[in-house]
Amino acid sequence: MMNEDEYVHEVQKRLREQDQRNAHSAVWGPASAYSDHKTGETIRFMEGGIEKTGKIIHVMAPGETVGGIAHGVRYVVEVNQKGFPSIVAPGDVLEE
Repeated sequence: MMNEDEYVHEVQKRLREQDQRNAHSAVWGPASAYSDHKTGETIRFMEGGIEKTGKIIHVMAPGETVGGIAHGVRYVVEVNQKGFPSIVAPGDVLEE
């Protein structure tokens, strides 16, 4: 059983997480309900012939780009080597 302080801390944590999800959805579009990898997971992937590692910060649902080009699920990955997040297709993820 949680005491009052623990409960307040847990509620605040969940609200921060929801705010973060809402912010990512505003930038990257709706989150996908189904994917092989989930937000928060660390993945290895290939980008430009270079192996990289990063944490998934958003899973983009399939849809269309502004130019009308259809795309499947994409992972928005915060790469350990700082900079703008990488957009990673499932096929570029390196499985163990």
